[in-house]
Amino acid sequence: MKMLFGNEKGMILPLTALLIPVYIGLMGLLVDIGFMGANYFKLANGVDSAVYAALDGYDRDTWQNEGVIVIDSYKAQQLANQYLHANVTGATVTRFEISNSSVIMEARMTSPVFFMRFFGISDRTITASAEASLVE
Repeated sequence: MKMLFGNEKGMILPLTALLIPVYIGLMGLLVDIGFMGANYFKLANGVDSAVYAALDGYDRDTWQNEGVIVIDSYKAQQLANQYLHANVTGATVTRFEISNSSVIMEARMTSPVFFMRFFGISDRTITASAEASLVE
């Protein structure tokens, strides 16, 4: 091997100079993916709490008098928005459906990237959804 490259003294400097940007890029990717993962779990927990809060928007009079669960769509949506925005700032509801005694909700938010901007990658949009129902 020594005959192929001749004198190998000082070869570590160019090799290190070539690998430092690669290592920085990988570390930046890991940090940004970690932030996106943390933001996803924060959004998913916020959507879960919002869906469960929306279930509290049922018509209590109808339940007590007739034994039927009817969810008031206006009240349920108000409760869901209140809980979502209390837990996750910057989230936007993209889907909100009520059918009989169940609620389906989907929300999205923008997760910022820090290190990947140097490589031309911009902020990412993440989504989370949840569904919950009351059993009669």
